[in-house]
Amino acid sequence: MIVQPAKNYTWDLSLLYKSDSDPQIEKDVKISKKEISDFVKKYKTAKAYLKDPKALHKALLDYEILANSNHSIDKAWFYYYLRRDQNAQDITIKKQFNNINQTATELSNSLTFFTLKISKIPKNLQPKMLAYKPLQKYSHMLKRLFIEGKYLLSEKEENLFSLLSKPAYSNWTQFLEEQVNKTEGYVTTTKGIKKKQPFNQIIENLSSRDSKLRDSSAKIIHKIVYEKREIATEELNSILEFKRVSDKLRGHIRPDEARHISDDIDTSVVDAMVSAVTKRFDLSKRYYKARARILGKKRLKYHERTFPLNPKSLKYEFSQAQKIVLSTYTSLDPELGELAKNFFSQRRFDVFPQKGKSGGAYCAAVKPKYPTYILLNYSGNESDILTIAHELGHGINNELIAKHQDILNYGTPTSTAEVASTFFEDFVFENLNKSISDSTKRLLLMDKLGNDVSTIFRQVALYNFEKELHATFRKQMYLSAKEISAMFKTHMQAYMGPAVSADKGSENWWVHWSHIRSPFYVYSYASGLLISKALQAMVQKDPKTISKVKTFLSTGLSKSPKEIFLELGIDITKKEFWEKGLNRIDDMLKSI
Repeated sequence: MIVQPAKNYTWDLSLLYKSDSDPQIEKDVKISKKEISDFVKKYKTAKAYLKDPKALHKALLDYEILANSNHSIDKAWFYYYLRRDQNAQDITIKKQFNNINQTATELSNSLTFFTLKISKIPKNLQPKMLAYKPLQKYSHMLKRLFIEGKYLLSEKEENLFSLLSKPAYSNWTQFLEEQVNKTEGYVTTTKGIKKKQPFNQIIENLSSRDSKLRDSSAKIIHKIVYEKREIATEELNSILEFKRVSDKLRGHIRPDEARHISDDIDTSVVDAMVSAVTKRFDLSKRYYKARARILGKKRLKYHERTFPLNPKSLKYEFSQAQKIVLSTYTSLDPELGELAKNFFSQRRFDVFPQKGKSGGAYCAAVKPKYPTYILLNYSGNESDILTIAHELGHGINNELIAKHQDILNYGTPTSTAEVASTFFEDFVFENLNKSISDSTKRLLLMDKLGNDVSTIFRQVALYNFEKELHATFRKQMYLSAKEISAMFKTHMQAYMGPAVSADKGSENWWVHWSHIRSPFYVYSYASGLLISKALQAMVQKDPKTISKVKTFLSTGLSKSPKEIFLELGIDITKKEFWEKGLNRIDDMLKSI
């Protein structure tokens, strides 16, 4: 692991509050309670805004003012959320987060009535509301609410679900993550050096070129996930049961339907993409076969799917990674470069793995007026630089939406968020690999292709795993650890093929895979990358079309993904579009 001065590579949360004990936190919470209470008193029993478009417009303006408050409790919640992810073993921070989370949930619940009542506006009045000119900027939000209204319960029931989601769902997932992340183990390098590391660093070791370090790390991971398997089994069954109850009460026919509605995307579009990718698992199997051949092996070990193939590649200091990423964004567009620069200069990255720190990488934001923060677990490989590009794509997406949309249209459905993040990766990859030999380029192309295979084929395999998981649970009402592991193994082998060994212990790696705890989220990685490749091709052909991409990145929730992409000349409703994207992967394989 690259060692950097920790203080310079952690979040500067003073952009939110000065410290954990900043008195402004308590002041903001107190004012937020008062502002929300006043709004509730004004509209709780009001009925005019549910019948008259002019009254609805006034109500939405008031709702927007409330959301834009300088004293929103969301700011305090966001601060403690980030602090908790820096060190989940800090009991004081956990208590503070739990307290603020409880208060935020209660306040949010007190506002449930507003959008719930709007979603239940009678069908015969909905066209009248949508046709009213002053309501045009809220048009798509209203359309979404009218669709969601078909599945929403009463106010009391919705509030009950919200209150119970933490003890029945979030506490389980947080508990398991903490149980896994607090574990440590002794890894061994080729030089015979043994060192104790936290779980999230051990996971990062799988990207190391040191085979002994990889093997010893995989052995520890096998041990840890097996030890946590029984806890994870109860946790996952609880999540599956919570989801089943929710779907049944709301009237969702399919386990993944709620996700699609939330993501503002047609189920038929997701089905077409998942079907197209599943039918082309031959591409991922070919990739792993080629990778094994390059490594001089008949079969790859399960954990050998992702480490960089180029033996001469260097470790990149974070400052070097920063330079590569910034130059790429700036070359695409000066404004994009400036937005990216702000993330570095304002210390909105938490960079290196630490004991107790949340694993993986993410980009987090809550409102336009508050800064976006990015969490990394940086170890210095090329893939880590692409991760920066990926998360920064999310960050810039947030910044552009904040600049061009009102707060009620701030945000991205999952179906578009992953397009924003994956779009920039290939450009950074090209910049990263300038002035290198053809033989090295071939290996680096294999590494990039490996990332694409994981993003498209592995995530669809995981989506298929989730579908079987939920369907089987609803028949049996309980899944044993053995059954879950068997399903996981089947779906992973389906996309990897015979060139990857099903090593004993790898069937339990679902234990630490956080994405399946957010049901059916993963399709968006595959669809996002396939769509972003179409946008990349457009910009490569005509660099001026980056302006169209920026328009897309600025749209937020004001339009549906279908509308957004049609304006860019992309019809995601056609299966031929997905097949065209998969053919690009085929072409890359043929070029190796």
